[in-house]
Amino acid sequence: MFKRDRILTLNIGATRLTLAEFRAIPTGGIELAVYGIAPLEISPDEELDASPYIVAALRDVIRSQGIRPGPVAIAISSQLAFTTFAKLPPVAKDKIAQIVQYEALQNIPSIEETIWDYQLIAGAEGDVTAMIVAAKRDLVKRITNCVEAAGLVPELVEVSHLALYNALRYNYPEAEGCTMLLDIGGRVTTVLFSEGSRLFSRTVPIAGNTITREIMKEFGVPFAEAEKLKREQGFVGFGSSYDEGGRTPRERVGRVVRNVMTRLHAEISRTINFYRSQQGGSQPGRLFLTGGSSLIPRLDEFMAEKLKIPVELFNPFTNMPVSEALDLDQVGRDILSLAPNVGVALRLAGSCPIEITLMPEDLVRERQFFARIPFFATAAAALLVGVGIWGLFYFLEVREVEAQSARVARQVDVLRETERLLKGLKQEQTRQWQQAGRLFECVDKRTHWLEALDELHEKVPAGMWLTEIRVVDREEGDEGKEGGGSQRLRIKGQSFDDRISQKAINDYFANSLKESRFLSEPVKVTRIKQVDGTDFMTEFEIEVSIRNP
Repeated sequence: MFKRDRILTLNIGATRLTLAEFRAIPTGGIELAVYGIAPLEISPDEELDASPYIVAALRDVIRSQGIRPGPVAIAISSQLAFTTFAKLPPVAKDKIAQIVQYEALQNIPSIEETIWDYQLIAGAEGDVTAMIVAAKRDLVKRITNCVEAAGLVPELVEVSHLALYNALRYNYPEAEGCTMLLDIGGRVTTVLFSEGSRLFSRTVPIAGNTITREIMKEFGVPFAEAEKLKREQGFVGFGSSYDEGGRTPRERVGRVVRNVMTRLHAEISRTINFYRSQQGGSQPGRLFLTGGSSLIPRLDEFMAEKLKIPVELFNPFTNMPVSEALDLDQVGRDILSLAPNVGVALRLAGSCPIEITLMPEDLVRERQFFARIPFFATAAAALLVGVGIWGLFYFLEVREVEAQSARVARQVDVLRETERLLKGLKQEQTRQWQQAGRLFECVDKRTHWLEALDELHEKVPAGMWLTEIRVVDREEGDEGKEGGGSQRLRIKGQSFDDRISQKAINDYFANSLKESRFLSEPVKVTRIKQVDGTDFMTEFEIEVSIRNP
C-alpha cells in the first residue's frame, strides 16, 4: 500500500528537465498532479558544466508550478550509464553474489570510481543473467548536488531506460511476445526489448543531435540555426524526387533526416540480430517510440516500413490517471517528456520488475542516519545495560571470534577454487566471443549488396530507370587508382527526355554516385545517346569503381 500522499520525480535529459508530482488517490494508486518542463539553455555541442543550468531550471520550475520541495526520485540520462548483461554459470544461490562481483570487476572500467548495482533476470532457457548497471560516481554526485542546491532531497537515482521499462510493463501488461521500445533522445538512442520477464537494452550514439550536425554540414550554418531547421522543417523524406534546378530547404532537410534514420535503422537491425542470436530472444512484434526526437514527422512510417512491424508512440498514462486540474491537451503534447517520470514514480509507489538504484553511498548513509534518529534514545538506554553485562560475555565472544576465523579460512579456500573455475569459464567465453565475432562479420557482409542496391535505387530520380547492373573487371592500369579493389559496376539505364536531360544525367545522377558509401571515383559516363527509333528517350551507360567489393 502506498504510504505517502505525494511523490516527486525529476527527469534530466540532454536539453531539458521535467519535474513532476504524483499524488495518492482513493483507489490505492497514484495520479499525475502537477508538472513543469524547463529547457537547460545550453547548446549540446558545447562542452560546458551543466550544473548551474540544471539548478536554475529546477528552481524556475519549482517556483512557477508552486511545487513544495521534498524528497525526489531522479532519472538520469542513459548516456551517463553503462549496462552489461552477464550469463551466470549454474551455481548455488549463495555463490551468485560472488560471481556477479567478479563479472563487475571484469566488465566495468575503473570500478572503484563508479556506483553500480545489479539485478538477476530470467534467461532464454531458464538460465540466469545478471544485468549490471554502473555510472561514474562524480557524474551522479554532480547531479545530486544540483538537486540539493535547488532545495530538494535526493532519495532515489535510476537510469532513464530502466524507468521506461517499468513504465512499459505497468501500462501494457497484456503485451505478448517481444516488444521493442526506441528511446530517441538528444545524444543517444536506447533500444530496449521486453519479452515476458526478460529485458535487454543497448545504447546507440545516433540521435537528435546527429541530425542537427548533419544539417549543419549540409547548409553550412551554426548549431542553433540547424536545430531550428530540424524543428521547423524536419521530416523523414521518402524516395528521391529532385528537379534539375536543385532542391528546396525542406527537401534537403528531409534527405538529411532520412540518411541519419537509415543509419539508425542499421544499428537497430544489428541489435535485433544480437538479441536473437546471443540472448535467445524473439523477433519483435511491436515497436513503441519515445524520446523528444521520436516526434519527427513520418518517423513512425519509416520504421514501420523498414522493420515490418506495427509502430506507435509510447503512452505512459495508459493505466495511470491524470488529474482533472491539468490541461489534457498539453499533457498529450508533453507525454514523451513525462514517460521516465512515470517509471521513477512507480518505484516509490510499489514494487517494480526492475529495481536498480545508483544512489551515492554518502547519501545512502545520510538517509539511514536520519531514519534511525528516533531509535537513538532507546539505543542509548540499551547501551548502558549492555556495558553492565559486557564482561560476562567477553570470554564467549573471544571463542566465537576464533571459531569464525577458522570458518573464514575454509571459505577462502572455497573461493580460491571458485576463482579458478571462473577463470576457466572466462577463457571459454572469450573463445566463444571470438568465434561469434567472425560470424557477425559474415552476417554484415551478407547484407552489403542489398544495402548498396537499395542506396543506388534511392539515387535514381523520377523519369529514369535502370535496365542493367553488372560487376565487371577494372580496366588494365586502373587497379592502383582511388577506390581500391579490382572490379567496377557497370550501370545501364534509360530516361524520358522531357523529365531528365542528358546534361542532368552527367551533372546530377553520375555525380551523386560519388557520394555513395559503396561506390567511389572515378565515375565514367561511357555512353549517352538517343534510344534508336525514338525521339523521346535517352539511353546511357556509366562505370563506377566499387568501394570494398
